[in-house]
Amino acid sequence: MAIQIKEKNGVFIIEGSLKTKAALAFKNHIDLLLKHRSEVIVNIENVSEIDESGFWILRQLFDNSKLVSRPFSIIGYKSYKLYDDLKTHHAA
Repeated sequence: MAIQIKEKNGVFIIEGSLKTKAALAFKNHIDLLLKHRSEVIVNIENVSEIDESGFWILRQLFDNSKLVSRPFSIIGYKSYKLYDDLKTHHAA
């Protein structure tokens, strides 16, 4: 399933599979949002699958948000797995 990004009340809802090609398109879209919005919130509740490149992209977006001093939040039930990954990444 291709990735879809929908906005609802300022939250970007991600649907589909966040794998290699889709992850790169997602990154480009979110990078653009980080440049033009005061904050970016993405909900990954409806993401069916995330591969290693998808995790890598999310880590990169998290790091990029710090560089541009913009809050970047990842929410949704599935985000707890990502939180552990990001915590490990930043502890290194």
